[in-house]
Amino acid sequence: MIDLHDQRGIQLATVTGEIDLATPTGRLVARTLGAAARHESEHKGERQRRAAQQKTEQGKPALSGMRGCGYALDKVTVIEDEATVLRECARRVLVGESVRGVAADLNRRGIPTVTGRQWTPTSLPAVLISVRISGRREYIAADTYTGNTRPRTGEIMAEGAWPTIITPAQSDRLRALLTAPWRGPAAPPAATAVRYLPVRPVRPVRPVRPVRPVRPVRPVRPVRPVRSPDARPGAQRQTPLPVHQGPGQTRVRQDGRVRLPGR
Repeated sequence: MIDLHDQRGIQLATVTGEIDLATPTGRLVARTLGAAARHESEHKGERQRRAAQQKTEQGKPALSGMRGCGYALDKVTVIEDEATVLRECARRVLVGESVRGVAADLNRRGIPTVTGRQWTPTSLPAVLISVRISGRREYIAADTYTGNTRPRTGEIMAEGAWPTIITPAQSDRLRALLTAPWRGPAAPPAATAVRYLPVRPVRPVRPVRPVRPVRPVRPVRPVRPVRSPDARPGAQRQTPLPVHQGPGQTRVRQDGRVRLPGR
């Protein structure tokens, strides 16, 4: 506040009069009033949290806020029509049906939420996880918040505080099922929409053919030297017959040599 005055030159006024931030005395008064107001605000919040915790331990319902599904405005009287729907939803989820499918079925049948809206995969688990429908009182401490995110479950402080819609055993099973780590944090329906891809048929595995044994390599036979016909024993040398051809053609002489043309 004082930094804003130095940067922008703003004037500070209170219900008891103006505070001059341009003087040291005025700055001291402003700091003192700010510290006292912050102390009172924190002290008031602490008293409210202690009162809420004490009311929870005594099993008294929270009278402020909107009524919960299944109960009237006094938070105690059971509305039988809504209670029947909650019992059906709890039974279907516990036997393995998906929360999304149950919510879609309620919307198809025209059964709205307490606010008159349609059921979603986020709003339905929030009702089923709450221990309120099992007649118990739950307290969520402020130090368990993650930033501004409220935890989904808290500490059960009172049993049998009001008439039940489902049994405590069913409530414990629902809380364990719907808050399992593999489900992940709650998210809007568009972000958690499941899309199923077409499954291709699996091709049968071909049988592995047996490996043929490697044939042994035959040794290479040595190449026999080519013998001339004259080298054979008892062979007679064949004398080529004289060939008489025209001029300019190849001739074979009587001694076996070839005579080229012009020679």
